[in-house]
Amino acid sequence: MAILYALVSNQADAEILTMILIILCSFAYISFIWGTAKKLGTDMTNFEWLQVYFLGTTMFVCGTTILGKMVSPSNADAVLGFFGLDGVLSYMTNVFQIFAMAALRALM
Repeated sequence: MAILYALVSNQADAEILTMILIILCSFAYISFIWGTAKKLGTDMTNFEWLQVYFLGTTMFVCGTTILGKMVSPSNADAVLGFFGLDGVLSYMTNVFQIFAMAALRALM
């Protein structure tokens, strides 16, 4: 538990964990939309396709950012700053850290 707590409390590691969580949630929602449409035997609406494209793009951006942070963290931060996503990632990471650290404290 102490290792997990140290991993979550470190800002750089928590950013990567946050992006992994975003990828997993996006994939789960896409599979839910896709599976529901297939089970009902209907075509997906334009709004559902828009959600699939948006979440797929989000997954791609998170995946490439994770790779960039592993290879060259300063360049990945510069790219996030260029697109204006550094503040968004920082906010989401802080929220993730609050909930993860509270859960880990409760388990310790």
